[in-house]
Amino acid sequence: MISIEKSDITEELAALPFANSVCPTDDLTFSSVTKPCKLSVNPFGKGMVFCHININGIKSKFDEVKNLLSMHSVCVFSISASRLCDKDVHSLFHINGYTALRRDRNRESGGLLLYVNRHAKFHELKLPFKLPHELELIAIRVHYFGVKPIIVVTIYNPPHIPKNTFLEAFHSIVSHLNTFNLEMIIYGDFNIDLCKYDNHTFKLFLIKKEFNLRQMIFGPTRTGMSNRSEVTETCIDHIYVSHAEHFIKYNHFPFAGSDHRLTFVTGKAKMNVVYVRPGLT
Repeated sequence: MISIEKSDITEELAALPFANSVCPTDDLTFSSVTKPCKLSVNPFGKGMVFCHININGIKSKFDEVKNLLSMHSVCVFSISASRLCDKDVHSLFHINGYTALRRDRNRESGGLLLYVNRHAKFHELKLPFKLPHELELIAIRVHYFGVKPIIVVTIYNPPHIPKNTFLEAFHSIVSHLNTFNLEMIIYGDFNIDLCKYDNHTFKLFLIKKEFNLRQMIFGPTRTGMSNRSEVTETCIDHIYVSHAEHFIKYNHFPFAGSDHRLTFVTGKAKMNVVYVRPGLT
């Protein structure tokens, strides 16, 4: 793991949007949405869409997920905290036009559920090492015809896992996936708050910098209550990408009554296109 020294703090780190900073003024588009988006209005824009939400239980919110995916084409829609178990019938969570991929834990906590657009081919990537207990991850390689494959990683880091343990594992995950030499999108509930600066956010920044990743989400993504019954706002739902120039929009908005906001990035319509000769695969 990379070593951490306070002397490593640079002007670049000091300028990071850990708290109330604005979005960089480049060719990307960001706007803070405080009210739930109307499903009849496309919140994603035109392009290849990748979404994540910690939904805090899919059963009571499945209809809203189904309506969203039925009205708008999404490449990969990732859900953490699905709270399903092997007794929950798979067909009950089927959505036309998508292939579902599940990693259940139990009905009390955890669990991952991915919906992959039927127009995409995908296969799951296995890690050659064990993850910390109850750290949840699904890594897939997604391939659209005429487009280079993209690695999409969904992570759920439960709050009880020590932050340094997670960061060690995250470094190993990114290091391994980097060997595929493909574009990467890594997103999920990291349970590390980017609205404050501490040793954990600093270590996460150094990992991001080592592998030339960019974190796309700014501002609070979860609203909760403290032990003193005070409202708390944290940025614990992150999206890291290896090729930020391929994305034209990124955002987050309230969805399905979850205490976490739905986060997404939208890639260019012809993102990373490779022209394939007819008859060749």
